[in-house]
Amino acid sequence: MERIVYKIALDVSKPESQKHLTGFSIGETRARRLIISLMNGRIPVQFDGTEIVSMYVTKPSDTSPSIGLCSLDGSNIIYDVLQSDVSEDGVIKFTIKVQHNDDGNISILYAAHFDIQVTDPECDDSHAPDDPNYSILEGLIAQVEEYEYDSEAYAVGTRGGVPVEPGDPTYHNSAKWWAENVELLVEEQVQEAESWAVGTRGGVPVEPDDPAYHNNAKFHKEQAAASAVLAAASESAASGSASDALRYKNAASQSATDASGYASAASGSANDALGYKNDASNSATLAEGYKNTASQKATDASGYATAANGSANDALGYKNDASGYATAASNSATAASGSATTASNEALVSEGYAKGTQNNIPVTEGPYFNNSSKHFRDECQNIVADLLSHYGVTVAGTQLVFGSTFSEHFTVSVVGTQLVIQNV
Repeated sequence: MERIVYKIALDVSKPESQKHLTGFSIGETRARRLIISLMNGRIPVQFDGTEIVSMYVTKPSDTSPSIGLCSLDGSNIIYDVLQSDVSEDGVIKFTIKVQHNDDGNISILYAAHFDIQVTDPECDDSHAPDDPNYSILEGLIAQVEEYEYDSEAYAVGTRGGVPVEPGDPTYHNSAKWWAENVELLVEEQVQEAESWAVGTRGGVPVEPDDPAYHNNAKFHKEQAAASAVLAAASESAASGSASDALRYKNAASQSATDASGYASAASGSANDALGYKNDASNSATLAEGYKNTASQKATDASGYATAANGSANDALGYKNDASGYATAASNSATAASGSATTASNEALVSEGYAKGTQNNIPVTEGPYFNNSSKHFRDECQNIVADLLSHYGVTVAGTQLVFGSTFSEHFTVSVVGTQLVIQNV
């Protein structure tokens, strides 16, 4: 006679009996096998082969259960129903206990419950099917029961009236949950869009730890405008520095010209002194010739020589002064050249942060790449354009056209010279 097989799934998280099997007769000899899989909620229970699995059987007349051993086949528990298990009619209670033996300390890991209905053979067993189709039917019935649990979970978020656990695929994913939370989720999406657009959520400024803090379209637009003002000021300052440098250069050139004049004057003075010296020498020669008769004239000639020597010393002083003026003029010219170079560099820095170019050529790397006022202004325009497009706002000529999608979430009004957009 072919064995009849029952395949059932039991949830160890439920304390009550979960299955009721029928088709058993008192004292029958037909072999019946139970193949049982355990679930912990929606998570299958796995075994490593070290567990002890026992079946506790309690008949209506028993004061204590009888205990039989089960075998493991992967994640399935195998139990063959004994004749003693169906020795009297009525509801027979079965309890599976999965235990662990830790050096003689027995602990129960899991337990699950089901029962079978045993009837008089004249009423039931003579009509019980003998072919495998019976076990297939039992398996289908068990599968239908599982589908009923799934349907309940996806509809209202419970299984057998018990709320599903966080690991269940229907947790926060049932029809009831979406119906209760859809308005809240929509509001969250609207506030999310509002935060990226103007930096507020429900009209309240976002906190510093919010990802939209100092990172929304309105903020970047204001920063770009401020950067443009600073760039204009920097450009004006650079122009002023260039003008000052040109003025210094012209002054240095004039100083050099003046120094050249002083040098020429000193050279003339030196020539005059040389002439005086020659004249004094000639006078001394004549005085020597008339020494005996012209002593007074010799004394005068000596005075002329002393005066000539003083003139020569004065001329040397004029020459040194002229050299100092020439050095000062050269230093002024060098400083003027440095100022012009600094002004040119500052103008390039201002151009880089303002427009992202150097000498009107776009940069592809360095501190100005994607970090100029023009770049942030373009980025802000793109963000605003994407946001408006997301809510169905289009541009027709010089006018903004607000579609139905925008109108579902916002109202538009004009206050003075400002366009006011508010949440619905």
